[in-house]
Amino acid sequence: MKNYILTTVLLTLLTTTTAFAQPRKGDWMVGGRLNKLSLSGGKFLSNRLLLGTDATPSFSIQPYVSSTFSFTVSPFLRYYFASKDGMEAKKFYFFTQAQAGYSVGYITNTNDLVHNFTPSVGVGLTYMLNDRVSFEALYNIHHPLGDLSQPYRDYGYYLSPQFGVQIYLGGKKKDNKE
Repeated sequence: MKNYILTTVLLTLLTTTTAFAQPRKGDWMVGGRLNKLSLSGGKFLSNRLLLGTDATPSFSIQPYVSSTFSFTVSPFLRYYFASKDGMEAKKFYFFTQAQAGYSVGYITNTNDLVHNFTPSVGVGLTYMLNDRVSFEALYNIHHPLGDLSQPYRDYGYYLSPQFGVQIYLGGKKKDNKE
């Protein structure tokens, strides 16, 4: 029954195109990444500029060795290459993104807390399925700085492909009283 309700809600969101206009200044974006299981959200500062954050929990287990739980928060600034009027349905748009991730992790076998900082920049492509839903692919280049409590170690650069779905919600509308 849960799957039926979830499928109905998702199909309604994906096929509704006339109830809203495309994302504009003041609108909100919520969604997530599918391959890294994170939630994201943000607010449009203009028709093309979005300020947001990603939240990513992760857990790994190595039987008889250790387990690790971490939680990452990554504020980002994203710029869409679209017209000044914003994005329209059924079109592709490139975007760039700068992000600064901070994570806290707990390692069970050593009882250590680990703090990491990972700045990244990336390019992406979003497809506006309709005026409120988009699919996106983002390719970030990360430079993990490792455990902030330890001396600096260079962990190199990593390419991270990410795929997600975003939903755009209308912001607070102003009255048109003149």
